[in-house]
Amino acid sequence: MSAGAEAEARDEAPETQQAPDAVAKVDPETLALRARPPRTIRFRKPVIIGGTVSTCLLLAAAGWMALEPGAIQLAPAQREPDSKGANGSDTLAGLPRSYGDVPQLGEPLPGDLGRPILRKQAQLAQ
Repeated sequence: MSAGAEAEARDEAPETQQAPDAVAKVDPETLALRARPPRTIRFRKPVIIGGTVSTCLLLAAAGWMALEPGAIQLAPAQREPDSKGANGSDTLAGLPRSYGDVPQLGEPLPGDLGRPILRKQAQLAQ
């Protein structure tokens, strides 16, 4: 059969073939009405503005109190005990004047790697 004959056959019987995208109609008696949609909740602008302002004020007050810790005292501050009367300059006078005056340390403890490291550095320097 040629292409022209197929086209004529399709043109002659349009009632017998339905378009693939056509949807069959539904009987209106079988349809049911939907329930009402839920009611929209509406807020008043003054309520929203008042809540926002109060939240901002609470945050500002919390920040103010956090930045000023000395203003609110729940308990009296405890004083540190005074040192034994030693003056700061007297304490500094008792320290060694140079590294040569510092007392030498004793024998190294087990696991101390100071001597092996110094030996390796001396070998590499030679």
